[in-house]
Amino acid sequence: MKSITALGDLTVDVLLKGMTELPDWGQEVRVAGMERRLGGNLGNMVRAAWMLSMDNFAIRSLVGDDEAGREILAWLKELGFDGEGVDILPGKGTSVTHAPVRTDGERSFLTYPGVVDDLDKLLTDDPKSDMIFLTGWSLPPNVSGSVLCEAMDRWQAAGKTVAADVIWESVGKKADLAWMDKVDLLFMNEDELMALTGPSVDVVKCAKKLHKRLRPGATLAVKRGAEGCLLLTGEDIYACASLPIEPRDAVGAGDTFNTAYIKAWSAGHPATACLAYASAFTAMHLDAGTPWPPCRQKAWEAAATLPMQRIT
Repeated sequence: MKSITALGDLTVDVLLKGMTELPDWGQEVRVAGMERRLGGNLGNMVRAAWMLSMDNFAIRSLVGDDEAGREILAWLKELGFDGEGVDILPGKGTSVTHAPVRTDGERSFLTYPGVVDDLDKLLTDDPKSDMIFLTGWSLPPNVSGSVLCEAMDRWQAAGKTVAADVIWESVGKKADLAWMDKVDLLFMNEDELMALTGPSVDVVKCAKKLHKRLRPGATLAVKRGAEGCLLLTGEDIYACASLPIEPRDAVGAGDTFNTAYIKAWSAGHPATACLAYASAFTAMHLDAGTPWPPCRQKAWEAAATLPMQRIT
């Protein structure tokens, strides 16, 4: 079993549920419910790793010396993480995100970054693991592009696989994308893909265009929600369906997908099996009709039923 260290953001997520509209300035909208939980891209991955019983999954992150930071450390302990790899920065605030969640599960985010602005401190690390996973907040413009590229070169020279998942900020018009030429395994959703390649109704064409800029042998996974997902590896392109579900909410869906994929990767499964497992497990995690947390074995069984099309 290969080992994984994920670098990124730990956040207190405040979910405002059951919304049908966002208020205009000066207005107020009531919400149907509220939930406070561990979040951030890395926090969502920790929750998924706990569901997947991943004892080969370690983290590196930062919190502030405040109540929100102590809350995050307590949540980590509940999920089997003793806080190792999480540095506490004196005098700094912990990241907090408020997420309005629409009745169909779609969401928006309002984030106070706090210590997330200091994540470049972690790029001098050399974790003793087979994969280094970079969450979106570990990418430019939140960290120095040159420092990140130097770190990626160092990790890959040591034989490590470098994976990353982008966020909106990391694919913006002013984003430094030099790191993307170095990544081994890249995750993004369809909207982020379009932000990089330009809008198009032909998602496969856009994915091909982006995949060509990656290093030889790199793999690209594109998450498409209810439409399933795409995988580009070598000269091959695959489209995998998703399970039909009634979503609870979509917060953390992409991070759950990433974690399930690298769980399967760490066990030596081929890329297509990793993709199908990630699709099935994420759908079961989101489905209001599936007991939570989802059963790992049942996710494998469901993955075997998903249509997988090789695109020429």
